[in-house]
Amino acid sequence: MGVFRRLTTAGAALAVAAIGALLVASPAAAYDSGAAASYADQWALGRNFQVWGNFANDCTNFISQSLHAGGYSMVNYGANSTDDNNWWFITGTNYSHSWTVANDHYNFENWHYPGGWSNGTRSGTDGGATVNTTGDLYFYDFGDGAGINHVSIETSYGTDPNSGWTGDLVDAHSNDRYHAIWSLSPYNVFRSTTTVYLMHIDPNNS
Repeated sequence: MGVFRRLTTAGAALAVAAIGALLVASPAAAYDSGAAASYADQWALGRNFQVWGNFANDCTNFISQSLHAGGYSMVNYGANSTDDNNWWFITGTNYSHSWTVANDHYNFENWHYPGGWSNGTRSGTDGGATVNTTGDLYFYDFGDGAGINHVSIETSYGTDPNSGWTGDLVDAHSNDRYHAIWSLSPYNVFRSTTTVYLMHIDPNNS
């Protein structure tokens, strides 16, 4: 009887430990903007291509990776790749347009709930602070008739190490940028015709 009691007690302890481990391992139930920014900082000047593929025009793929690293779950996994209600990545040849194309991702954030919501627009010649915060997005229409075709993610506030401009700073791919001023004005020959669409990512995305 004593042996039976010891085994039962040990089994109960293991069960409690297992339940505790599950609770600790449970993912956060909200978008962690700091985690998204940390991922963006880690890969701003590199490519995590072994996991997420490698695209010549990589800006939106990079932003999608960062959002996902912040706990933003894929939506309608494997569903119609051209429907901007869906946002997912399986392989470097199998993904939704919204995962890799800036305008499609802009649509996705607007159409998905809770998704993202507009923080207004600014000129491509601007700098300084914006109403966006860490983990939020900036979409760029360069005024060349192509519509929105670039996106970046806010990672911090400070001084752009390459231009000396101070304000909200972003990371971006294609032309890889680490802590660039959010408008990209020092790097953008189309700055005077560029419209920047600011988008806040709802923290309830999970």
